[in-house]
Amino acid sequence: MGWPKIVGSRRQIFNLCLLMSKGVYAVRFNTDGSLLALASQATVQLWDVQSGKIGITLEGMGTSVGSVAFNHDSSRVAAVARNGKLGIWDVKSGESRRLIDAGSNSGLKTVAFSSDGKHIAAGGRSGLFTIWNATTGKRIHEIKHSLSGTDSINSVAYSFDGKYLASGSNSGSVRIWDANSGEAIHTLKSGLSRINHRINSVKFSPDSRLIAAGSSKGIEIWTTASHEE
Repeated sequence: MGWPKIVGSRRQIFNLCLLMSKGVYAVRFNTDGSLLALASQATVQLWDVQSGKIGITLEGMGTSVGSVAFNHDSSRVAAVARNGKLGIWDVKSGESRRLIDAGSNSGLKTVAFSSDGKHIAAGGRSGLFTIWNATTGKRIHEIKHSLSGTDSINSVAYSFDGKYLASGSNSGSVRIWDANSGEAIHTLKSGLSRINHRINSVKFSPDSRLIAAGSSKGIEIWTTASHEE
């Protein structure tokens, strides 16, 4: 079975990218699909999808932004940069709500809001990921993906029911954590070759019963109940 036919103006979306003269490093739709966040060099731009016009440019990151995320009601947007900066802005006004400095050694490259928008998690090159209070910026947990603490984290994701947090790394491992306590629950076993196996992205299904991981070797899906493929 082939891909379903895509209806709509692909040219409009393509032109949005062309206007980002310094390249686009991350894209994310808001919850209802009305806004598109484009991460470029040190900025995040919010575009109106229907009109194809730019709404707000969010600044203050200092270097290339590698990941963006909206919260559950799309009232906030967050971005991380490899200099260790995590920025949170008000979507309507464009005002900065929080700028967190995780340190240049953190090399942040992935960010995710919890399902209720109260917490935000980010990780990167250092092999650590941190959970903060999204309003106050207070650090809640700092977690090592692996025992060595040097396994670069490429992706973090919250489950939609708010129970779990997943992280994927350069070593090819996917780990599941208790979203509230920060305790490790399970390391998912891959059936793919471990040689040069790098997890690039992790994501839970909307019912939180499945988790998918995209890697340099392919895609795998597990159930969150049994953790079996």
